[in-house]
Amino acid sequence: MLSTDNMIPIVHYPSPGVGPNQACTLFGAENGSALISGVNYISASFGIDVKDLWRRNLPVLIGFFIAFQITQILALEFYPVSQF
Repeated sequence: MLSTDNMIPIVHYPSPGVGPNQACTLFGAENGSALISGVNYISASFGIDVKDLWRRNLPVLIGFFIAFQITQILALEFYPVSQF
């Protein structure tokens, strides 16, 4: 299997008789290439630009952070500390 950090691995066929007319059927594959770029795969399969991932995920991440901080503040304020 071929693999790099930013690429999806493609398994080669075991027989040497694979012809040039065969192609990879994964989204984002290019003719004559044994590797698929992650950017091409995400763009072709999900229709998402890689730049949009931060625009979608960052507000969710900040929202979870704020929600957990508010939960922690309320828990510390209203639940008494038990005495040993």
